[in-house]
Parts: sequence; C-alpha cells; structure tokens
Amino acid sequence: MSVGKLSNKTIAGGAMIAGVIAILLVVVVLKPPSVERDPKTLCWSEGPSAITAILLDRTDSFMPTTKSDLETRIWNLLDEIEENHEISLFAVDPTHGGALDPIIKVCSPGDPKNVDHLTQSEAIIRRNWQQKFRAPLEEELRKLLTNKEAKSSPIMESVQSVAITHFQSTKRRDVPRRLIVVSDLLQNSDAISFYKDEPDFQRFHGSSQARGLNPDLRGVEIELWLIQRKQRQQGDGEAVLQFFRSWLAEHGGQVRSSVRTSGIND
Repeated sequence: MSVGKLSNKTIAGGAMIAGVIAILLVVVVLKPPSVERDPKTLCWSEGPSAITAILLDRTDSFMPTTKSDLETRIWNLLDEIEENHEISLFAVDPTHGGALDPIIKVCSPGDPKNVDHLTQSEAIIRRNWQQKFRAPLEEELRKLLTNKEAKSSPIMESVQSVAITHFQSTKRRDVPRRLIVVSDLLQNSDAISFYKDEPDFQRFHGSSQARGLNPDLRGVEIELWLIQRKQRQQGDGEAVLQFFRSWLAEHGGQVRSSVRTSGIND
C-alpha cells in the first residue's frame, strides 16, 4: 500500500472521529439539565410553571349531555397545556367546614408530539401522559360527575378555600394561576342562599356575611362554566353569573370568560 493511500485513509478516519466527537459535544452542550420530578405528581421539584384549579360543584346532578360537554372541555384543556402545568381538581364541599384539599394534583409531563428525540424518550413521555396524567384525572372526574345531590351548596366558601390553600403561598403566587368554577352558581349556605333571596351583589356587599367571604384572588384568572338547570332560582342564569362576576372582581379575580355548558339539568 502506498504512503499516499495510507495517509488519505488516516485523514478520513480522523475526520470521521472528529465529526462524531463534535456531534457528541453538541448533544452534551445542548442537552438540558435533567429535571427532578415528584414521582406522584410529575411536577418539577421547584414547583409548577403554571396552575389551573378546577372547582366542580358536585352538589347537584348532571345529565349525560352536560357530562359529555364537561369531559370534552377538560380534555381539550389538557391537550393545550404545556409541560409542568399543574391541574388540580376540587369539589364544592356540602359541609363547608375546614379547608378544601385537592382531590388530585398532577402536572403535565409534556406533549409526546413535541418531544426532542435527542434528549427525550417519546415512549416514556407518552406513557407518563396517559397513565400518570390523563388516566388519574379521568377517573376522579368520572367520580365527581356521578355523586349524589346535597342539601347545601357553599360555592363561595369553596372558592375562598381554594384561594387560601392553593394560590396564596409565596412560591405559587409567582406563577400564572387560573381557577375554573364549574357550577350552576346557585349558592346555598348559612351565609347566603339564592333559594331564599334573589342574587343581589350590592345588598350582599353591605352585609356582615360579606366580610367573612373575602378571598384573595389578586392575579388569578377565572373562568365560569355555568351548569344550566331548570330551577326557577337560576332563571336564565344571567343574574347568578353577574353576582359572581362582581364578587370575584371585588376580591381581585380577573374573570376572563363565562360560558354556559350544554344541556339542561334537573
């Protein structure tokens, strides 16, 4: 073999090795640092990047059309959120005693369709999204939508509890926070009942009961998903919607939208 041919092969081999090393260096440099996650919630150890709390009023029944509509809305929401966005489910507590804890709290592991194949495993992300994120939420939601009716419906007290336990800690105040209230908004507790009096925020605002229902909702974006019912007290729903818009805004909440869910419920 001539010296020239040997030299060319040596140069080619060296160039190939150098190319591989360069690629490995690029991967190492560009690879994001590994993220520590809570094994149960999938949230990053430093906390969620955004928070969405869903407060569902399970004190009245849901018809199949409304159940289907709610499930579709929530699954659309899950498909849209980004990695490390926390979703929590709460239920209006008929006993309105004590603080509400989330029934489930879990963070999105990311969208498998947007995986970086150089640094992530699509199979692992897809499995986590389905088994540890969507499936547990789906199971708890199904339970909430099939619970029996209750005699009281302390919606305002439950909103206040979520604000205290879920939004006010120092770490959680600095990330985007959203509250979705899924309810017929027919407040019924010892403090105020729309079954006894018409929704009138100005009258309530001047009452002694108002001083005890004063959640800190500053910086919290709020959506109202109105469950439509046949009860005379709800009317066309506009009066209860306006009452809650005023009450939430009074305490710093930013009501971004209010929608009526499909179907009429008993």
